[in-house]
Amino acid sequence: MIFKKHNKFKPYLSIEKADDHTVNPKRGWYSIYSFTLPERPDFEELQWCLKKQESLCLVRVCIGNYAARSFDTPALTVFEEILSFFARHNKDMILRIIYDDEGKGMEHEPAGLSQIQSHMDQLGSIIYKYAAHIYTTQGLFIGSWGEMHTSKFCDRQSLCRLIDSFYHATKGAVAMAVRTPAQLRSLETGLSEYTDTGTRGRILSLTGLYNDAITGSETDYGTYAAGDTVSGNIPSDNVSWGNVNSGDGKWSRSAELSFQQERCMQVYNGGEVIMPNPYNDGDTAIETLTKMHVSYLNSQYDGTVLQKWKGQKTDKTESVFEQIDRRLGYCLVLSAVKAADKNCSKFIITIKNTGFAALYEPVILTLSAVCCTADNINNAPCLPLENTVLGRREIAKLPAGEQCIVSVDCPLIALSSGQYKLTVSMALKRSQKKVFFDNCDTVGILTVI
Repeated sequence: MIFKKHNKFKPYLSIEKADDHTVNPKRGWYSIYSFTLPERPDFEELQWCLKKQESLCLVRVCIGNYAARSFDTPALTVFEEILSFFARHNKDMILRIIYDDEGKGMEHEPAGLSQIQSHMDQLGSIIYKYAAHIYTTQGLFIGSWGEMHTSKFCDRQSLCRLIDSFYHATKGAVAMAVRTPAQLRSLETGLSEYTDTGTRGRILSLTGLYNDAITGSETDYGTYAAGDTVSGNIPSDNVSWGNVNSGDGKWSRSAELSFQQERCMQVYNGGEVIMPNPYNDGDTAIETLTKMHVSYLNSQYDGTVLQKWKGQKTDKTESVFEQIDRRLGYCLVLSAVKAADKNCSKFIITIKNTGFAALYEPVILTLSAVCCTADNINNAPCLPLENTVLGRREIAKLPAGEQCIVSVDCPLIALSSGQYKLTVSMALKRSQKKVFFDNCDTVGILTVI
């Protein structure tokens, strides 16, 4: 390819934050929307309850009316209408299917495991149909409020059978989550005995955590074993995990946070914070959310903790709430850009993740040029110069606090003489939803002579 001579590039990266109104997919705050089958909700009214500033919705569907029988056509129809509603409104769903919404899991669950597996089979094809709009699922239908406690089916064998059934019913198309790290470790061990190595690996690669008692107490209300204080030391890398095991497989707080710090680099983690106490004070809360790699939190609960965060500051510019709001999940920043050669035929772009977690999903990065000499730059055509699919080893799996360097071609033969604003845009490969950088999308001004 022949390039024009004397091309000049002036790098420019804004340090300003992105518009407060930009909402990125696959991260952030969520609200809860509850349904009970076979009752059909008023979808006209429901649309007014959706929050524009939230890309996530926790869709909680109670199926307790069918604990002793299969779903009928009205129930399956309403279930699909619910998923379709959130998909049409461009929301990513956190899907939790439950038998109990009163805190009486043992009372409301089916009598046997086979009934739960049958329900998974019935709902699986519908969930698969809307998989592109499902951020993650929470739980395996069991326990009080679907939180996998106070249940007849929390033993290791039952958990393995249920998650294997759900995985196959949904054709491995959706992310899943269990309630505690101990349950996740139980699956890691138990699935080796229950299914083949390949299926075990695929299930575990999709299975994360959810915690509806984040920073609520030393044990996060029973999520962890007792034994640590808020100022306790985190075990070193060579600690013998067996020494911190409790009888039910739960570890001490510091050990469980270290486990999540490693495990949740690959899978989603989130939930809600509760009960104002020293564990959710300022720097301590941010340190905990960082170690957990939290991607999403309930925007409604616990309001007293959220208000505390809004009133606390750990630096001169942002409140604790503002820092957490910005860092939930991924937070991508264009941190450097330079021309790779004097002809500006290639650009080297550095992207840093300042969030708590990774993006976990491949993206398409596009370098575009807008002519600055047009009569109205806002109406000037945007010329895509290069599309690059970035997968698991680059932006999709970019850990919190780390950066990756991307090389993007710039075919200048397509540009006539003039001055151009170069921009970088990004979209999820699967859904094509746009992903906004936290600072800007302009990388510099290119002059073509």
